[in-house]
Amino acid sequence: MARALLVLYMFALVVAIASAAAPRTKTVHHSHRFLVAMQLVQGLRGTPIARQAWVLERVSYEEQMNPFFVVGAAGTESSVWRAPCSSNPMNGWGMSSCGSGWYVPHFQTWESAFRFYERYIKRIWPHARTPYELYGYCGCGESYWGSKTIAWIRQLFGDVPTGLAYP
Repeated sequence: MARALLVLYMFALVVAIASAAAPRTKTVHHSHRFLVAMQLVQGLRGTPIARQAWVLERVSYEEQMNPFFVVGAAGTESSVWRAPCSSNPMNGWGMSSCGSGWYVPHFQTWESAFRFYERYIKRIWPHARTPYELYGYCGCGESYWGSKTIAWIRQLFGDVPTGLAYP
């Protein structure tokens, strides 16, 4: 009987030591905003605004605008800031035909550029929910512009929301 108890005790000790030494996998939970920012970081890699992903996410969250749309629109207009307005390099959307139309401020920071664009879209098209509903945004037609913008979103970020509201 004593020998059986000793064997049982030794078995329990081995199990306890083995379970204590076993690596524990820890599930890390991130906020939705962090996950959106990380998708931006990955999608913007190799672009002129790669280092602005966190700024874009913050401004987009504050303005409740989809940051993937903001980048997609700049993709359509300037190949994601690869060919922005020469007189206003942070104007990757070609607003005001790069200065020959209505007044667009010269942006001093990326934050001011993102915020201006997002507020502009919301002010001119307050009820628009998709890029296809930005009637009059460009002379090429909403259908063409919308599909090009969504194509840029898909190319850079994959299967993410393409509407105008913050995802």
